[in-house]
Amino acid sequence: MALMSCRECGKEVSTKAKACPHCGCTKKRSSLWLGVGIGILGMMLSFAIVTVALQTNEDKAILQAQEMVRTSLKDPSTAIFRDVAFHKEKQDGPYTSGYVCGFINGKNSFGVMAGERRFVARAFFGKNVLDVTNMQIEPSTLEHEGAAILVFDAAYWRPSCGGA
Repeated sequence: MALMSCRECGKEVSTKAKACPHCGCTKKRSSLWLGVGIGILGMMLSFAIVTVALQTNEDKAILQAQEMVRTSLKDPSTAIFRDVAFHKEKQDGPYTSGYVCGFINGKNSFGVMAGERRFVARAFFGKNVLDVTNMQIEPSTLEHEGAAILVFDAAYWRPSCGGA
């Protein structure tokens, strides 16, 4: 058993004791663990700041379109996105326009996954502007016969997303 001096009263205390038996002073916590904790917290904060700072306008448009699609679902918390991408239409100086296209699945009113459907949203951004509008989701096959899906394909998907 090793002994050390108490930092308060100076009397000898076991290194295994949690507090000095003479004055009740607790051991000073290791500054190493405090430093490690602060270092990890600092790295996480730096990562979050860099991630947000490096996000492109295309990434921001995708996130905004996904939020629009998510809120249109019966159960937004169940949204599963796949192959979401920005398709540039044109660039005019600092402004860019295009479409966010992808696939969405989520639970329906019965609590079961409704099946994957395509979505398209119009995006416009540049300088301090970001606007995502005209979001369209492919009709489900249960709601409509094939005609509505063909219209979605011809009017939104093929011209905006390149038929992908």
